[in-house]
Amino acid sequence: MPVILRRSDQATTAGYDSWVVLSGDPASLPRERRRPGVGLKLEAAFDQCAEQWFAIGKALSGDPSSALAHTPACVTNASDFGTMLAWTKLINEWAGEDAKTLVICDDPWLYRHLKNWPGVDAGRPPRLWPAALRLFVRGYAARAKTVITVLRRIWTYGHRPTPGAKGGQWLLAYGHPYNDAEGKDAYFGDLLQIYPGLRRILHVDCIDPLLAKLTRHPGTVSLNGWGNWRYAFSLPFARWRPARRHLQGPYGWLVARAAAREGGTGTAAMIRWQNHCQQRWLTDMAPALVAWPWENHSWERSFVRRAHALGIGTVGYQHSMVGRHMLNYAPLSNVDYLASIPDRVLCIGAPYYAQLAKWSMPEERLQIAGAFRFSGPAKCSFDTSAPVFAALPFAGAVGAEMMSAIRAAAKDGIRFLVKPHPMLPMTFEDTPGFERTDAPLPEQGAVSGVLYAASAVGLEAYFAGIPTLRFVAEQVVAIDILPENVSVPFAGRDDISGAFSDLPRPSPVPREQVFADVNYGVWAAIFAE
Repeated sequence: MPVILRRSDQATTAGYDSWVVLSGDPASLPRERRRPGVGLKLEAAFDQCAEQWFAIGKALSGDPSSALAHTPACVTNASDFGTMLAWTKLINEWAGEDAKTLVICDDPWLYRHLKNWPGVDAGRPPRLWPAALRLFVRGYAARAKTVITVLRRIWTYGHRPTPGAKGGQWLLAYGHPYNDAEGKDAYFGDLLQIYPGLRRILHVDCIDPLLAKLTRHPGTVSLNGWGNWRYAFSLPFARWRPARRHLQGPYGWLVARAAAREGGTGTAAMIRWQNHCQQRWLTDMAPALVAWPWENHSWERSFVRRAHALGIGTVGYQHSMVGRHMLNYAPLSNVDYLASIPDRVLCIGAPYYAQLAKWSMPEERLQIAGAFRFSGPAKCSFDTSAPVFAALPFAGAVGAEMMSAIRAAAKDGIRFLVKPHPMLPMTFEDTPGFERTDAPLPEQGAVSGVLYAASAVGLEAYFAGIPTLRFVAEQVVAIDILPENVSVPFAGRDDISGAFSDLPRPSPVPREQVFADVNYGVWAAIFAE
């Protein structure tokens, strides 16, 4: 058969024309026979599978426990379900070729998903129970730890506003490191300072040091204050449990895999706590209007449904860049469509308005309000003698591939300054041509280029006219967050050295083509209603 599916410990050097690794590290395979261009083909397949994921996500969202998961909401930076669909598409294509492709896979769920497809010659699959047990234990421990965390936050930061403070207008905000006790907010800029009657309530996962700082602001409180301490003891048992019908059929193993992987974290516990606290807060405080950094996550859909039932106005602020891979922003996986979409969605610029409209968001609900977070180009300069600035993404699997590619390019003579993502700490030793930095791009004096993946850093460099290269991974899709009217060159693991040798400087792009200036009139009109 044209596709030979094997574990990495079954890898062989004979009987095939090329090889691909889905998971695992078969060092014994001949490098010259590695299938070329897999990363770009995987991205293309992912794009073609978007509608399929929307349909599957919508079906999954009909289950009550789906509100605790990312996969039903098509959250591409938290679930690799779309990548799994893309691999399935590629395997089906290769199965129809004359040439034989060896596919290495150590993922027990993905292996079982692929082994029964036509044209696949599968060996013995990896054992399932050790991986399942490891994820179960790890997830239960993480959720049990969440109980301790939320109880501490209730005790320390759980003060509520006075009874006379009911109603009014609120910002539901994340605890961003750039927020401050004077009312400055990374997502909402200076709105709290401009509108004294506006108040801010912090998402339940805001970390303790930030809670201590931000709640010093007289109009800021923690959502944890509305949590029932008895309810907290249910959190270890919070899990996404797909209905049996979803575990059958052609994609049953992928759904089981997604549930096991999400169950191996504490995410479901924090989402359940968020849902619990926000439901009680909405009922208790009866706000007239709530605005928040909208991303159409599962917890947001529950929030909107409850707010609509209580007659509370909802405004979603599309605060970040939305590229073609950011599928969670599309309402197409919402099981109740507009019932769980905010009354209004304020966009940061015309490209994002267009992308949301393309994804069936009703244009009467869309409005351009401008971008608080993207003020202008990075202040660093271009210098051919300076190192390349490499910004690692939040996605750990992509970051690992990117690190391997950077080390290889460093051996070819390219110097790198490597910055880990602030939400994904990483330790590594400096080597010749390979140096760590914790300073963001605007704080770099000069760079000769920028390498990035799934990050706004690429757009910062693009605005500044610095040669910019997007890294394309081979085992997982590194989501492209750039809007459709912006494109930069890309390179895979083996192409970085050659790409930077003749990478041209982009012409500086006017900010207004991507981001609109903040329109305070839009916000004033909203708060005046």
